[in-house]
Amino acid sequence: MILDFEYKVKNKLLEMKKNQSWLIEEVKKRHDGFLDSAYMSRIISGKRQAPEIQKVICSVLGIE
Repeated sequence: MILDFEYKVKNKLLEMKKNQSWLIEEVKKRHDGFLDSAYMSRIISGKRQAPEIQKVICSVLGIE
């Protein structure tokens, strides 16, 4: 499941021709709180559980 999320996020970013920095900025627009590239990487890889941010990521990318 974790790898599935990571795969979906990375695949969608490639498809959209966007990068993680873009995703961070989009998530920050919709979620208050600390978010940097290291934290985002841990969330995407499943090393850090952050359900609220994961929901925002899915919303931004249009994935489930």
